[in-house]
Amino acid sequence: MDKKWYRLFLISFLNLAILGLLTAVIAQAEGKSSQPSLVKLDRLSMDMVTLAKEGNLKFAKEKIDDITQLFIQMDLEKNLSIKDRQLLGDTLTQGKKMLSAEDSNPKEVMWHVYRIRMMVDALTHPNEPIWKGFHPLYAEQINKMMLLSARKDRVDLVKTIQEHTHLYQILRPAFAFSHPAKQLDQMDMLYNSILQETRSKTPEWQKVGESLGELRLQADQMFLGRDVSTFSRYMSSNSPIAMISMMGMILITVLSYVAWRMYRGLEVR
Repeated sequence: MDKKWYRLFLISFLNLAILGLLTAVIAQAEGKSSQPSLVKLDRLSMDMVTLAKEGNLKFAKEKIDDITQLFIQMDLEKNLSIKDRQLLGDTLTQGKKMLSAEDSNPKEVMWHVYRIRMMVDALTHPNEPIWKGFHPLYAEQINKMMLLSARKDRVDLVKTIQEHTHLYQILRPAFAFSHPAKQLDQMDMLYNSILQETRSKTPEWQKVGESLGELRLQADQMFLGRDVSTFSRYMSSNSPIAMISMMGMILITVLSYVAWRMYRGLEVR
């Protein structure tokens, strides 16, 4: 019985070692294959911003074309919802149209350019994205809207909401690479509810205040982050690393349980 116990322990150890080796090899392979594309994507977006600032809209548009082609080659859309895929395509298309217009407004041009830049940055720098730096302004605008709502100041509230939704729209494509689609759908619904209610000449102020309170909570979660269960990450991931790790965890769990039962049997005897 002792020999069986040591064999089972040895098998468990070898499985764990093989799992770790395979995970490391696949992770390194995936990192090497995606890193050059991400570096190129980041450089293209920065060049686009520089060219747009200099007024070279034709060449800036060419950079957007290159970014679009690189997105297609990297097949990044497979991890996005249908709604966010459409948003990704619209963001690039609208940017190209704005840069192609003969009478384009410089401020609107830069709005679209920065929108694309932050979207790319959210993908290439997931740990320290540019959009996180907007949290103080974002929170300040929401607090201002809540104060105006409490005062029932509809005129100033509508103006502030317009400014705030303008900020949300520039950050929304970047959010698509950083947050679950369900959470973003909740944000979209809150904004639509607030806009619809404040357009009325006699808004329901209690409903507006509740929506703004929920918006503040959702915004804090998005900017400050929240824990996501490991299981849900594995279930939503298409990466081979996640699949191998999940299988390994199940295998090790089963072997550990069998080993424990055998150990208990030894104690009884």
